[in-house]
Amino acid sequence: MKRIFLAVVMVVVAVHLSALPEWPRRYATTVVRGSVTNLPENMGEILSVKQLTTLHKLLMPDDIEEHQDAGGARSFSITWPMCWPEKMTVRLCNYTMLLPLCPGDTIDIEMDYQRLQEVKSDAKRVFQEAIKVSGETLHRSPACIELAGKLGMDAAIIDEDYMKEHCRADFEAYREWRWEKHQKRLKQVKAAKLKKEEKDYLRLEMEKLYIESFYGYKFMMHVIGCDSAEMAAEKAQFSFMDPHAAKLEFPKSITSAYCFGTNCLKYLEANGLDRLPLGQYLREREQAEAVVARLKAFHPVSEAEISGLAPEFLPPVHELQQQIADKMEELELSAAADWQPTGEPATWLQQITERHAGRVVFVDLWATWCGPCQKGIREMATVKGEYEKRGVDFVYITNNSSSLDGFLDLKKKHTGDHFLFLAEEIRAMNIPGYSGSIPHYLIYGRDGKLIKHITGWNGLESMKQELNEVLEE
Repeated sequence: MKRIFLAVVMVVVAVHLSALPEWPRRYATTVVRGSVTNLPENMGEILSVKQLTTLHKLLMPDDIEEHQDAGGARSFSITWPMCWPEKMTVRLCNYTMLLPLCPGDTIDIEMDYQRLQEVKSDAKRVFQEAIKVSGETLHRSPACIELAGKLGMDAAIIDEDYMKEHCRADFEAYREWRWEKHQKRLKQVKAAKLKKEEKDYLRLEMEKLYIESFYGYKFMMHVIGCDSAEMAAEKAQFSFMDPHAAKLEFPKSITSAYCFGTNCLKYLEANGLDRLPLGQYLREREQAEAVVARLKAFHPVSEAEISGLAPEFLPPVHELQQQIADKMEELELSAAADWQPTGEPATWLQQITERHAGRVVFVDLWATWCGPCQKGIREMATVKGEYEKRGVDFVYITNNSSSLDGFLDLKKKHTGDHFLFLAEEIRAMNIPGYSGSIPHYLIYGRDGKLIKHITGWNGLESMKQELNEVLEE
């Protein structure tokens, strides 16, 4: 019997439980702070935080502070403005904690490092003796965490033999099978010795896994090797319409924003649930995110569009507007003076390369958050002047997932054409060989024809060889 993992589920830990709060919609600063005692000498950094976003700004190192205290203790603070509930993954002294936070929460964490090393194999003792968490965050007990991990792993495994026998090219059969498995998991939640708030939160997590499993059908059809006719039938069958949708709890409460983002809107719309509180909120959030994306890409946005956003989204949007104005002034840049392609995105690459007639064109698709992209840009910068003299022009393209500061800084430091497009515009550009993975490079010959596309940074010498071959033709 073959078993395939549909997804990877990370199990993290937290402690005492407070009531599952009804989130009051607002924009507010959340603070996570704490101290660690009994640290060994010469201990390096004690804190790392998984990146979060609040409409337009990523959680960055500047938002995290560490302080050396007396007696070998360390203190830290994370200060972060938030627009919506979000799960903050905090790794403190190599111990991972998941903190589901509401905007405006203040959380205090006290850790005894020495005691943690002694009891860390026992999650219950960890939070009785080594780590104390207080504040308004939605904590979960070790028993709740253990059950969540077990149920998550169950949801992530698919029996390939069952798929071949019962669900081959039949999406409805697959959906019913997933629903039955979902019901079995809910029975385990109901029977568990957990507080009501823990069970409520676990139910949200299980419903999210159920909906996400819909996407797993397409993946499994590829895994078990359907032929082209079956795949065509599968694509025609796939739908978010679900006869079980009304039995789900998450659409009924705005608090479900802890677990569900705008990616579940299609499901809500397909089942007539998008007018419930969560659907209304997610649509407003989607509108705000679209405005921010356009602002970052220097697309025109009217004041009427901005003023029409929900109140909690106005402060970060206004902050972004001011950030753009300040940064442009600081770098003495003018977005209005830059050339931009026009018409349908499918024609943009041709327009861009035609501006460099008679030159080799090196196109770099990158992002500010992409480590390999940054490495490639840094290493190419050491030989860039040489290649420009030999007839190579450089073009840098990113999308609105990049930070504005990072985009403008690169634009200031590196000669060439710089474009920040919307993510959907880049998808519509039909970039050769591009499947969403970056860095991605295109090399065009002097005649404007594509010579090669490359995904991933394979090192400076490899890229120099590619360019040398084109220049020698």
